[in-house]
Amino acid sequence: MDENKMSFLEHLEELRKRLVIILVFFTIVASISFFFSWQAFSFLVRPAGDIELIYLSPIEPFVVKLKIALFSGIIFSLPIIFYQMFAFIFPALKENEKKIIWIVIASIVLFLMGCLFSFFVVLPFALKWLFSQAEGVLSSSIRAEYYIGFVCWFVFIFGFIFEAPLIVISLIKLKVCTYRDLRLKWQFVYIGILIISAVLTPDWNPVTMFLMAIPLIFLYEVSLLVGKIL
Repeated sequence: MDENKMSFLEHLEELRKRLVIILVFFTIVASISFFFSWQAFSFLVRPAGDIELIYLSPIEPFVVKLKIALFSGIIFSLPIIFYQMFAFIFPALKENEKKIIWIVIASIVLFLMGCLFSFFVVLPFALKWLFSQAEGVLSSSIRAEYYIGFVCWFVFIFGFIFEAPLIVISLIKLKVCTYRDLRLKWQFVYIGILIISAVLTPDWNPVTMFLMAIPLIFLYEVSLLVGKIL
């Protein structure tokens, strides 16, 4: 459909169709994931080591399975979500602006990198540090619902944090600030990264904070270099 001939109502209808596609795909993936929730549960528990998770109410096992299904639905639906977003705005872009597809691909890759890094590298350290705070005085009876909620939040936080390079590159390309500005004010940026890491770290663990801050600083430096080249 020619973008120039589309009315406002036609734009809304197009948006509605794409949102329906996203919702339908998410529902299908989440529904399938629900039936494999306990297999996924076994995988999500690995970073915690040999622990026994409990439930305290009859509905909690269902809630745990539902949380895992929703989490899986969002993760596996990301390519469709980003594609539908891109397909909606693509007709309105000029030819030289259509390279935005690379931004879409980069955003997916960076988000998944953040999720994988948090789950396989940061989360085991964070949980080990948290459990060590009991110092042998307390014994653990961790609710499965709380554990799954914590892990999902932890992974999502790192996924979104890893989108930072796209923000930096966009600021440079949109001329909100220049490469020189960001290069000269690196001290303030580093301090900002440390503050953000401290606030967003779910366990407030200093080790976890630095494990979040170090890759962020590295990604910031890489994004400056890419922004300068582009």
